[in-house]
Formats: sequence, C-alpha cells, structure tokens
Amino acid sequence: MSLIPEDLRYSKDHMWVRMKDGEAVIGVTDYAQAQMDGITYMRIPSAGSHLAVGEVCGMVESSKPTKDLICPVKGEVAEANVALDSTPELCNKDPYGKGWILRIKTVEAPKDLMDAAAYADFCKTASK
Repeated sequence: MSLIPEDLRYSKDHMWVRMKDGEAVIGVTDYAQAQMDGITYMRIPSAGSHLAVGEVCGMVESSKPTKDLICPVKGEVAEANVALDSTPELCNKDPYGKGWILRIKTVEAPKDLMDAAAYADFCKTASK
C-alpha cells in the first residue's frame, strides 16, 4: 500500500490537502503518482489564479494518458511550486514534501475530504 500520512485530508480525485493558518497546501497522493507510473511533466496555474472546488487546477503527463488535477479546495493560489517546472519527478519521489503543487489561500477547511483511513479504504476499492 502507498504512503498515506495521517495528518492530511484526501479527495476522491487523489489529491491531498494540508490545512494550516487559512492556507491549503495541495498535491498528488503517492497512490495517484504510482498509478500513473511516475509523473514526467506538469502544468499548474500561477499565483493569483482563483480556483473552485472541482475545477481543473493543472495537468500531469506520465507514461499513461494525461490526467487533469482537480482542485479539492476553493481559493486564490498564493504560490505554485515552480520547482516542478524542471523537476516534476519530485511528485514521484516526495509527494507529501517537496512535491507539493499549490499553496491556496482559503477561508475554511473543506468538509467533504477523507481522513487517512477512509482514503486507504477508497484506494482499495479503486484498484479493484
């Protein structure tokens, strides 16, 4: 089973969220990057972009078909991880650390995200 940190929340679109001080840091889960066979290219919005829950907030390429990233929170992009422009493999090597994708200013924590146990169960059914 892939790594699923307990301190994060997870979307059904395999994005993780770390809430802190009115900001959401988001990224692709370890499970998702493994299912894609490793991320080789990423396109993400720049700072100042406004995103809604469920909106496409980027795109990843891998050895499998291109996949849209679906935003799990609403808010304004405070920072995009520009390191991913030249080293998208950070999402493969360190998805919950250096492989973060966006920092989003948000006013409240999303209520419909899963905790680690629920996400682990979700991944088990998704891989069947």
